[in-house]
Amino acid sequence: MTAPAAGIPLISRTLLKSLRWTDAGLVRQCLPPVWRNWLLDEGSLTARLMARFGTDSFRVRVLATRTQQPVLSERMALALPPRFLCWTREVVLVCGGQPRVVARTLIPQHAFTGAARQLRLLGERPLGAALFRTPGIVRHPMEVAVLPALSGHAHGWARRSVFVFHGCPVLVCEFFLPACLTPPALS
Repeated sequence: MTAPAAGIPLISRTLLKSLRWTDAGLVRQCLPPVWRNWLLDEGSLTARLMARFGTDSFRVRVLATRTQQPVLSERMALALPPRFLCWTREVVLVCGGQPRVVARTLIPQHAFTGAARQLRLLGERPLGAALFRTPGIVRHPMEVAVLPALSGHAHGWARRSVFVFHGCPVLVCEFFLPACLTPPALS
């Protein structure tokens, strides 16, 4: 991840290609205790961030939306053949004025039918709110990956899983920034 002037890391294709995703259940005990709950929590990350840092300070900032080919590991997670395109949304989740998580969502272009089309219209609303209020949502097993160190910080962590939203596969990747561990500011 690189840090632009605004201090918000961007997700590069080089980084995406370098990540080694592992089934979270297989490495549960190996995860650093300070990160374990963040990485293994199967609930809404949006809800967890709001509970920790406050609902008033939570914001979704869209970094980019575009159509592109997924990298190999993303294509495999979505079970797509080569050269399929995905609609991609990259956002930063900001709490208390601090970027806490960078998230990347991929949805196969051909799967945008019916209710799944509404996901393209989220704007600065959280994806988690749409996914977790959907009856019958299916979440595939979580995977985790180690992130390279960011400018003087220890290495970070990422998690991802595929949701099935009204029959449409949705890959959600969440890249946790060191600020996730920072206690909320006292008001």
